[in-house]
Amino acid sequence: MERIILDTDIGSDIDDSFALTYLLNNDACEIVGISTCTGEARKRAQLCDYFTTKAKKNKIEICVGSDDPLKLANKQTINHQPECPQAAVLTKYDVASKEYQTNPAKFLREYIMDVDGDVTVVAIGPLTNIALAITEFPEIISKLKRLVLMGGKIDTSESKKGLVDWNFICDPQAAEIVLSAPFKEVVIYPCDVTYSLNHSKAYMHENLKGKYSDIIKDMADIWFERFNEYSYHDPMAAMYVFHPEMVNGERGKLSVDLKKCSSDLGMTSWQSRENGNHFIVTSIKKDEFLEELYATINR
Repeated sequence: MERIILDTDIGSDIDDSFALTYLLNNDACEIVGISTCTGEARKRAQLCDYFTTKAKKNKIEICVGSDDPLKLANKQTINHQPECPQAAVLTKYDVASKEYQTNPAKFLREYIMDVDGDVTVVAIGPLTNIALAITEFPEIISKLKRLVLMGGKIDTSESKKGLVDWNFICDPQAAEIVLSAPFKEVVIYPCDVTYSLNHSKAYMHENLKGKYSDIIKDMADIWFERFNEYSYHDPMAAMYVFHPEMVNGERGKLSVDLKKCSSDLGMTSWQSRENGNHFIVTSIKKDEFLEELYATINR
């Protein structure tokens, strides 16, 4: 059984909901806590609350994390969009009013240090909460089994110029703190890899079934107002914990270049190192990934 803390910005892109429901339906997973991050983090927590209740796992503790990056202005309102656009579905799906924890550093410290056994953090949003936690409680770093994150970009070629990693751009200072920390293992899914698999609204409607399908499709309708396809950034990261054999990668060190944090080029750089504590994913077995993802979510 893998004990997981999920740190998520659910409510912007649609893929967070795929990652969360994959973990909720995975018999080999015990979610010990969920923290939300970036603009309107409370609404994001309410979305998580709906999913955990739907899964009959409403004892999972949820923390409302940081609304704002460590230093930069919040980018979630870009193009005059709501900070958490998919929270609009909360008017249709009832979520009981409750009090959530609101200190992400203490929350992560509690559920990493005080839970029996090893814990993996799957971080699929900006890394603000993780940075706050390890800065205030550095003992977390050596206790954590592994950190799996979606973020960064290593291919700066002209052909990949338009690919932007939202998570690191939203809080590059937090990304630098986290990537500089001496964790036992950090598994990284860069957007170079995650953007390689995309599907249409029609594909989603044909393949997504089960108890979560209505709300995910409603959330996706908001996404499809602006985009024609969706990618699988976050469920790829979530699945690694249970199926590392599905990927190829290499060890080394991923670094953040804060001088280029506002650009879509060169924000992160990769150096191969045989004994590096960073493992960067370079390819994924797409057919196997899709089969496992939809089979699990649709239960």
